[in-house]
Amino acid sequence: MLWEAFTVIRVLVIDDYQEHIDTLVNTLNIYGCEARGVSSGAEGLTISRDWHPHLIICDGLLGNMRAWQFSYQLLSIELPTRPYLVALTGFGSKLQRVLCEECGYDEYVNKPIELSTLLGWVQKARVRSEQNFAF
Repeated sequence: MLWEAFTVIRVLVIDDYQEHIDTLVNTLNIYGCEARGVSSGAEGLTISRDWHPHLIICDGLLGNMRAWQFSYQLLSIELPTRPYLVALTGFGSKLQRVLCEECGYDEYVNKPIELSTLLGWVQKARVRSEQNFAF
């Protein structure tokens, strides 16, 4: 359908460092996304219930919650579509990677990232969104 070409991808960035949030949110907004950022997993769960992001980029180690705990809780609530989930971490470990994969993350990536990687996630979220609404 014609309207699908103009679907704005909603992106939620969850990180406990405001500088990381600002950088990702500003970049995503420049490239046509509707991006928001929050600094805790609890805030991320609250906004996801109402706003329904297509893509969620979550820091691996939030203040009082790990990325895998966030996704485990997120996927237990009823959402209209499943967002594309990315765990973005500065302190990657094999155990954390396994936990994130088992709790529904589509990707587990170490910081820093390239712009092409970020925009690739947006495209993957767009494809998933279109598949969810295919007739």
